[in-house]
Amino acid sequence: MPDDRPCVWPVPEGAALLHVGPHKTGSTAIQDALHQARADLALQGVRYASSGRHDGPAARWLTGRLIPGQDPGRGERMWRQVVEAMRDELFPRTVFSSEFLSDATDEHLDTIVEQIGAERLHVVVTLRPLAKILPSQYQQSVHRGMTHDYAFWLDLVLHDRESERSQTFWRRQRHDELIRRWAERVGMDHVAAIVADSSDFTMVPRSFEQLLDLAPGTLVDRDVMVNRSYTLAELELVRGFHAAGREVGLSVGQRHALMARTSRFVKERVPDRGRRS
Repeated sequence: MPDDRPCVWPVPEGAALLHVGPHKTGSTAIQDALHQARADLALQGVRYASSGRHDGPAARWLTGRLIPGQDPGRGERMWRQVVEAMRDELFPRTVFSSEFLSDATDEHLDTIVEQIGAERLHVVVTLRPLAKILPSQYQQSVHRGMTHDYAFWLDLVLHDRESERSQTFWRRQRHDELIRRWAERVGMDHVAAIVADSSDFTMVPRSFEQLLDLAPGTLVDRDVMVNRSYTLAELELVRGFHAAGREVGLSVGQRHALMARTSRFVKERVPDRGRRS
């Protein structure tokens, strides 16, 4: 049975709650729940500052990591709309979620704090064990066009700290540093860390309900989108597609655009029992 005791205490009225991921810690499910519950949130005094399920291009524009072939040319405008919503005092509490904010450098963090306001800004970080994050992040890298096998990628991330891929991974996944950098800017009392419990998938949405002072079930009882992993066969198919596309001269952007059209159909299928990687 889930433990009904509070995991966290509500942020105060007037707060703007920023969920910064990092990647592979259940962000998709939280964003989908917030989006589905938008009307219920408003009735309870909470505004979801994303125009859709997840205004990812806004965060990727801020951090300079726009995705070729996928992101529209309105990332700057989307970010300005997020900031405007986070500063608006129409609702007692406002929330925005994007795992892409874990890519933020110190300069980006300073910009966020300056634009939203340190007193108003509260930050929540969701965490999973690195042993689960590493294979998930590898799958995401393959999905976006990488063709290295897992052993090569793992060696690169763990041992070649000078490589861009390794630096990106550890900027996101050095959880102690991620929390420290935010706490230095907004104060430790404005930062919450939620460690996901693999045996209780309601823990993270329950914690967000508590952070936002929502009625129990507002987020938990949603039929949320689950960003499942590829099976090993699916992953090798995707990796082979990118390798073949590169051989015939397709750019990363072109390959990603093609993959974006087909991957959702792959993710929607139900793998045979025991086939998940």
